[in-house]
Amino acid sequence: EEQGGAPGEGDVPFWQDSGEPETENGSFDPVEDEPVATESLDTESDDEGEAAELDGNDPETKLDLARAYISMGDGPAAREMLEEVIAGGNEAQVAEARTMLEEI
Repeated sequence: EEQGGAPGEGDVPFWQDSGEPETENGSFDPVEDEPVATESLDTESDDEGEAAELDGNDPETKLDLARAYISMGDGPAAREMLEEVIAGGNEAQVAEARTMLEEI
């Protein structure tokens, strides 16, 4: 028989007792009664800047990838990205891609 205030059989350790009611499966779900977000999860965006940011074919994204490839020492992959920027980027992007190509 335990004495001295030790937990008895059936007691729940303080770190497991949330003070909240349990669900049917015996665990407590703190968000069970929380309101569910009803925002649209539509992947289309009206903001062109945000849409371009997510576009893997965006020349700016390709410039970023080329920088990453260069920093990893992968010249051929960087060259491929820069050639794609030259083929489809705006004037400033093309100029930057050409400068980067000269450096690798």
